Amino acid sequence: MKKQKPLMLPTEPVKNLLFNSDEHYPVFHFSIEGNLPSSGIDRKYYVEARDYFLNQVMESYNWDYIDTQFEHAVIYTAHYFKSPRIRDLDNLNRKPLIDAVKRTLLFTDDNFHHLSYMEEGYFDGGRNHIEVFVMSRVHLWEFIKYLDQKDQGFIHDGTGLK
Repeated sequence: MKKQKPLMLPTEPVKNLLFNSDEHYPVFHFSIEGNLPSSGIDRKYYVEARDYFLNQVMESYNWDYIDTQFEHAVIYTAHYFKSPRIRDLDNLNRKPLIDAVKRTLLFTDDNFHHLSYMEEGYFDGGRNHIEVFVMSRVHLWEFIKYLDQKDQGFIHDGTGLK
């Protein structure tokens, strides 16, 4: 897996006239094959999931380049499903994913003072994968507006935003 630099997205894309167009904010992107485990899994499968997500996140994180830490971060997760079968996102176990991203030190702690979490689901048709974005919480709505302009903004092969 290729180590990536953070995406640098424009601040306030809708209000560009009010800001220097060179003003950007960092968004960290992790692309992970597969799905989150269900919330009712036994300990053995939880440990496997924990190790898998930790490995996937750590392999793609560039420790040499990044020295960012958000005081108030948000994780935005887009779940892509191969099958159109309906899934309840609230039945997925997010802990192994959040704990893996926490190990990057992008946020100080995963308690409610320092971290928010948002997720959405999409039909991919080709494969199951998860696209995870970490940013300062103050930029969440700008990021969502950016995604809406890009029609969810993801390339389904896991290479990132269009």
